[in-house]
Amino acid sequence: MITRKSIIRAALSVWLRWNTAISLSGILNTKSGLPAYVIVDMVTQEANVVRLSDLGMDGMRYSPSEYFNRDLNRFLRFHYPTYMFSSAHLEIDEEGQPWWVCPRETRTIGLFGGADIIGAVLLNASTGEHAYYSTEEIPTWVDRVYIASLITEQYDYYGTYINGFINSLLGQKDVTVTTENFNYLAMNDDVYMYTGITSASSDQSNIGFLLSNQRTKETTYYPAPGAIETSAQSVRRKASCRTWAIRPPSSAAEHWGPAHLLYVAEKTARSW
Repeated sequence: MITRKSIIRAALSVWLRWNTAISLSGILNTKSGLPAYVIVDMVTQEANVVRLSDLGMDGMRYSPSEYFNRDLNRFLRFHYPTYMFSSAHLEIDEEGQPWWVCPRETRTIGLFGGADIIGAVLLNASTGEHAYYSTEEIPTWVDRVYIASLITEQYDYYGTYINGFINSLLGQKDVTVTTENFNYLAMNDDVYMYTGITSASSDQSNIGFLLSNQRTKETTYYPAPGAIETSAQSVRRKASCRTWAIRPPSSAAEHWGPAHLLYVAEKTARSW
Protein backbone atom coordinates (compact mmCIF):
# COMPACT_ATOMS: atom_id res chain seq x y z
CA MET A 1 0.00 0.00 0.00
CA ILE A 2 1.30 3.46 -0.93
CA THR A 3 0.94 6.03 1.83
CA ARG A 4 1.86 9.70 2.02
CA LYS A 5 4.85 8.78 4.18
CA SER A 6 6.12 6.35 1.55
CA ILE A 7 5.78 9.01 -1.15
CA ILE A 8 7.95 11.54 0.64
CA ARG A 9 10.47 8.82 1.51
CA ALA A 10 10.68 7.87 -2.16
CA ALA A 11 11.04 11.46 -3.29
CA LEU A 12 13.85 12.21 -0.85
CA SER A 13 15.87 9.01 -0.56
CA VAL A 14 15.24 6.61 -3.46
CA TRP A 15 16.71 7.87 -6.72
CA LEU A 16 16.33 6.50 -10.20
CA ARG A 17 19.04 5.61 -12.68
CA TRP A 18 18.75 5.68 -16.46
CA ASN A 19 20.22 2.84 -18.51
CA THR A 20 21.37 3.39 -22.07
CA ALA A 21 23.30 1.43 -24.65
CA ILE A 22 26.26 2.87 -26.51
CA SER A 23 26.11 2.90 -30.33
CA LEU A 24 28.21 1.28 -33.00
CA SER A 25 30.51 3.60 -34.93
CA GLY A 26 30.45 1.58 -38.15
CA ILE A 27 29.64 -1.70 -39.85
CA LEU A 28 33.16 -3.06 -39.20
CA ASN A 29 32.57 -2.99 -35.43
CA THR A 30 29.59 -5.38 -35.38
CA LYS A 31 31.35 -8.72 -34.82
CA SER A 32 31.09 -8.83 -31.03
CA GLY A 33 28.24 -6.38 -30.61
CA LEU A 34 28.12 -3.50 -28.15
CA PRO A 35 30.56 -4.20 -25.31
CA ALA A 36 28.89 -2.14 -22.58
CA TYR A 37 26.00 -0.03 -21.39
CA VAL A 38 25.94 3.16 -19.34
CA ILE A 39 24.09 3.76 -16.06
CA VAL A 40 23.43 7.43 -15.26
CA ASP A 41 22.43 8.56 -11.77
CA MET A 42 19.56 11.05 -12.05
CA VAL A 43 20.71 13.03 -9.02
CA THR A 44 24.48 13.27 -9.31
CA GLN A 45 24.60 12.83 -13.12
CA GLU A 46 27.44 10.39 -12.50
CA ALA A 47 27.78 7.94 -15.40
CA ASN A 48 29.18 4.42 -14.94
CA VAL A 49 30.14 2.20 -17.86
CA VAL A 50 29.24 -1.45 -17.25
CA ARG A 51 31.28 -3.81 -19.44
CA LEU A 52 29.43 -7.03 -20.16
CA SER A 53 32.70 -8.98 -20.25
CA ASP A 54 33.19 -8.09 -16.57
CA LEU A 55 29.86 -9.81 -15.85
CA GLY A 56 30.78 -12.88 -17.88
CA MET A 57 28.28 -11.97 -20.63
CA ASP A 58 28.54 -11.55 -24.38
CA GLY A 59 28.25 -8.19 -26.08
CA MET A 60 24.91 -6.72 -27.13
CA ARG A 61 24.40 -8.06 -30.64
CA TYR A 62 20.89 -6.64 -31.05
CA SER A 63 20.31 -2.89 -30.93
CA PRO A 64 18.91 0.00 -33.03
CA SER A 65 22.45 0.76 -34.26
CA GLU A 66 23.11 -2.77 -35.56
CA TYR A 67 22.88 -3.72 -39.24
CA PHE A 68 20.86 -6.23 -41.27
CA ASN A 69 18.93 -8.85 -39.25
CA ARG A 70 20.41 -7.73 -35.92
CA ASP A 71 18.86 -4.28 -36.21
CA LEU A 72 16.29 -4.13 -33.40
CA ASN A 73 13.41 -2.73 -35.45
CA ARG A 74 13.98 -5.16 -38.31
CA PHE A 75 14.23 -8.10 -35.89
CA LEU A 76 10.89 -7.17 -34.32
CA ARG A 77 9.24 -6.73 -37.70
CA PHE A 78 10.38 -10.15 -38.93
CA HIS A 79 9.33 -12.01 -35.77
CA TYR A 80 6.16 -10.04 -34.94
CA PRO A 81 4.88 -8.80 -38.33
CA THR A 82 1.34 -8.03 -37.11
CA TYR A 83 2.32 -6.11 -33.96
CA MET A 84 2.53 -2.35 -33.51
CA PHE A 85 5.24 -1.25 -31.10
CA SER A 86 5.84 1.82 -28.99
CA SER A 87 9.40 3.01 -28.50
CA ALA A 88 11.73 0.26 -27.28
CA HIS A 89 14.07 1.00 -24.39
CA LEU A 90 16.86 -0.78 -22.55
CA GLU A 91 16.42 -2.28 -19.09
CA ILE A 92 18.65 -4.40 -16.90
CA ASP A 93 17.54 -7.54 -15.04
CA GLU A 94 18.74 -8.66 -11.60
CA GLU A 95 21.82 -10.34 -13.10
CA GLY A 96 22.93 -7.24 -15.01
CA GLN A 97 21.81 -8.67 -18.36
CA PRO A 98 20.50 -5.98 -20.75
CA TRP A 99 17.08 -6.53 -22.36
CA TRP A 100 15.13 -4.49 -24.86
CA VAL A 101 11.61 -3.83 -23.59
CA CYS A 102 9.34 -3.31 -26.59
CA PRO A 103 5.77 -2.35 -25.56
CA ARG A 104 3.02 -3.56 -27.90
CA GLU A 105 0.45 -0.94 -28.85
CA THR A 106 -3.16 -1.32 -29.88
CA ARG A 107 -5.88 1.11 -31.01
CA THR A 108 -9.21 0.97 -29.21
CA ILE A 109 -11.00 3.71 -31.18
CA GLY A 110 -11.07 3.22 -34.93
CA LEU A 111 -7.76 2.85 -36.77
CA PHE A 112 -5.74 5.56 -35.07
CA GLY A 113 -7.44 6.62 -31.81
CA GLY A 114 -7.36 5.31 -28.27
CA ALA A 115 -3.76 4.14 -28.07
CA ASP A 116 -3.02 1.67 -25.28
CA ILE A 117 -0.45 -0.96 -24.33
CA ILE A 118 -1.53 -4.63 -24.18
CA GLY A 119 1.82 -6.35 -23.69
CA ALA A 120 5.52 -6.24 -24.42
CA VAL A 121 8.24 -8.22 -26.16
CA LEU A 122 11.37 -8.75 -24.08
CA LEU A 123 14.46 -9.28 -26.21
CA ASN A 124 17.80 -10.40 -24.75
CA ALA A 125 20.22 -7.87 -26.23
CA SER A 126 23.09 -10.38 -26.24
CA THR A 127 21.56 -13.68 -27.39
CA GLY A 128 18.45 -12.59 -29.30
CA GLU A 129 16.25 -14.71 -27.04
CA HIS A 130 12.78 -13.15 -27.05
CA ALA A 131 9.28 -13.71 -25.74
CA TYR A 132 5.97 -11.88 -25.70
CA TYR A 133 4.21 -11.16 -22.41
CA SER A 134 0.78 -9.75 -21.76
CA THR A 135 0.66 -6.81 -19.35
CA GLU A 136 -0.31 -9.17 -16.50
CA GLU A 137 2.66 -11.49 -17.15
CA ILE A 138 5.51 -8.97 -17.50
CA PRO A 139 8.35 -9.78 -15.04
CA THR A 140 8.57 -7.56 -11.97
CA TRP A 141 12.14 -6.46 -12.74
CA VAL A 142 10.81 -4.48 -15.71
CA ASP A 143 10.30 -0.87 -14.64
CA ARG A 144 8.58 0.78 -17.58
CA VAL A 145 5.96 -0.47 -20.02
CA TYR A 146 3.57 2.49 -20.10
CA ILE A 147 5.28 5.75 -21.07
CA ALA A 148 4.38 8.91 -19.16
CA SER A 149 2.91 10.72 -22.18
CA LEU A 150 0.42 7.88 -22.76
CA ILE A 151 -0.73 7.91 -19.13
CA THR A 152 -1.25 11.68 -19.13
CA GLU A 153 -3.04 11.52 -22.49
CA GLN A 154 -5.47 8.90 -21.21
CA TYR A 155 -6.21 10.86 -18.06
CA ASP A 156 -6.75 14.05 -20.06
CA TYR A 157 -9.39 12.24 -22.15
CA TYR A 158 -11.05 10.95 -18.99
CA GLY A 159 -10.95 14.31 -17.19
CA THR A 160 -12.12 16.27 -20.23
CA TYR A 161 -15.12 14.10 -21.17
CA ILE A 162 -16.18 12.91 -17.72
CA ASN A 163 -19.54 14.71 -18.08
CA GLY A 164 -19.88 14.43 -21.84
CA PHE A 165 -18.62 16.15 -24.96
CA ILE A 166 -20.91 19.20 -24.72
CA ASN A 167 -19.83 19.84 -21.14
CA SER A 168 -16.19 19.75 -22.23
CA LEU A 169 -16.90 22.82 -24.39
CA LEU A 170 -19.65 24.63 -22.48
CA GLY A 171 -19.64 24.95 -18.72
CA GLN A 172 -16.79 22.48 -18.18
CA LYS A 173 -18.26 21.20 -14.92
CA ASP A 174 -15.76 18.94 -13.13
CA VAL A 175 -13.42 19.01 -16.15
CA THR A 176 -9.83 18.37 -15.10
CA VAL A 177 -6.53 17.88 -16.92
CA THR A 178 -2.96 17.00 -16.04
CA THR A 179 -0.46 19.76 -15.46
CA GLU A 180 2.40 20.58 -17.81
CA ASN A 181 5.14 18.78 -15.87
CA PHE A 182 5.54 15.22 -14.65
CA ASN A 183 8.24 13.43 -12.72
CA TYR A 184 9.16 9.98 -11.44
CA LEU A 185 9.35 8.28 -8.06
CA ALA A 186 10.79 4.88 -7.17
CA MET A 187 8.76 2.95 -4.59
CA ASN A 188 8.41 -0.71 -3.69
CA ASP A 189 10.73 -1.82 -6.51
CA ASP A 190 8.55 -0.06 -9.10
CA VAL A 191 8.74 3.27 -10.89
CA TYR A 192 5.77 5.61 -10.59
CA MET A 193 4.97 8.62 -12.71
CA TYR A 194 3.77 11.69 -10.83
CA THR A 195 1.72 14.52 -12.36
CA GLY A 196 -0.50 17.19 -10.91
CA ILE A 197 -4.21 17.55 -11.67
CA THR A 198 -5.79 20.96 -12.23
CA SER A 199 -9.12 22.28 -13.42
CA ALA A 200 -9.64 23.12 -17.07
CA SER A 201 -10.10 26.79 -16.18
CA SER A 202 -6.29 27.14 -16.28
CA ASP A 203 -5.93 28.70 -12.85
CA GLN A 204 -2.67 28.48 -10.89
CA SER A 205 -3.70 25.72 -8.48
CA ASN A 206 -3.72 21.95 -8.28
CA ILE A 207 -6.66 19.97 -6.93
CA GLY A 208 -4.60 16.81 -6.50
CA PHE A 209 -2.04 14.57 -8.16
CA LEU A 210 -1.73 11.15 -9.77
CA LEU A 211 0.70 8.34 -9.12
CA SER A 212 0.77 5.74 -11.88
CA ASN A 213 2.80 2.52 -11.89
CA GLN A 214 4.66 2.46 -15.21
CA ARG A 215 4.74 -1.34 -15.32
CA THR A 216 1.10 -2.11 -14.49
CA LYS A 217 -0.61 1.28 -15.07
CA GLU A 218 -2.19 0.98 -11.65
CA THR A 219 -3.12 4.61 -10.98
CA THR A 220 -4.19 6.39 -7.80
CA TYR A 221 -5.55 9.91 -7.44
CA TYR A 222 -4.65 11.85 -4.28
CA PRO A 223 -6.67 14.99 -3.50
CA ALA A 224 -4.19 17.65 -2.41
CA PRO A 225 -5.15 21.28 -3.16
CA GLY A 226 -2.21 23.63 -3.63
CA ALA A 227 -0.16 25.68 -6.05
CA ILE A 228 0.45 24.35 -9.53
CA GLU A 229 4.03 23.18 -10.20
CA THR A 230 4.97 26.01 -12.56
CA SER A 231 3.61 28.56 -10.08
CA ALA A 232 5.74 27.11 -7.28
CA GLN A 233 8.72 27.07 -9.61
CA SER A 234 8.19 30.73 -10.52
CA VAL A 235 7.86 31.83 -6.87
CA ARG A 236 11.02 29.99 -5.86
CA ARG A 237 12.96 31.43 -8.81
CA LYS A 238 12.21 34.98 -7.65
CA ALA A 239 13.72 34.19 -4.25
CA SER A 240 16.75 32.33 -5.60
CA CYS A 241 20.26 33.38 -6.41
CA ARG A 242 20.61 34.58 -10.00
CA THR A 243 23.19 31.89 -10.70
CA TRP A 244 20.68 29.12 -9.93
CA ALA A 245 18.25 27.49 -12.30
CA ILE A 246 15.06 26.04 -10.80
CA ARG A 247 13.98 22.79 -12.42
CA PRO A 248 10.38 21.49 -12.69
CA PRO A 249 9.33 20.24 -9.24
CA SER A 250 7.71 17.05 -8.03
CA SER A 251 5.31 16.77 -5.12
CA ALA A 252 5.23 14.84 -1.90
CA ALA A 253 3.28 14.82 1.34
CA GLU A 254 5.53 16.03 4.15
CA HIS A 255 4.46 16.14 7.81
CA TRP A 256 3.19 19.71 7.35
CA GLY A 257 1.03 18.72 4.36
CA PRO A 258 1.42 18.54 0.56
CA ALA A 259 4.65 20.13 -0.61
CA HIS A 260 6.59 20.72 -3.83
CA LEU A 261 10.17 19.50 -4.03
CA LEU A 262 12.23 21.92 -6.14
CA TYR A 263 15.49 20.88 -7.79
CA VAL A 264 18.21 23.50 -8.09
CA ALA A 265 21.11 23.53 -10.55
CA GLU A 266 23.88 25.94 -11.45
CA LYS A 267 23.02 27.83 -14.62
CA THR A 268 26.47 27.06 -15.93
CA ALA A 269 25.87 23.32 -15.51
CA ARG A 270 24.77 21.10 -18.34
CA SER A 271 21.01 21.09 -18.85
CA TRP A 272 19.15 18.20 -17.28
